[in-house]
Amino acid sequence: MNLEPEDIPLSAEEENQLKKTLEFVSWEDASDELNL
Repeated sequence: MNLEPEDIPLSAEEENQLKKTLEFVSWEDASDELNL
């Protein structure tokens, strides 16, 4: 999906969920690096 941000505005709830997901992925990546 190549949607421009202005095409579908995120609700506050969706934005929060997106941030949590990104933080989780980043934490997971960092954890993987530490476990190498």
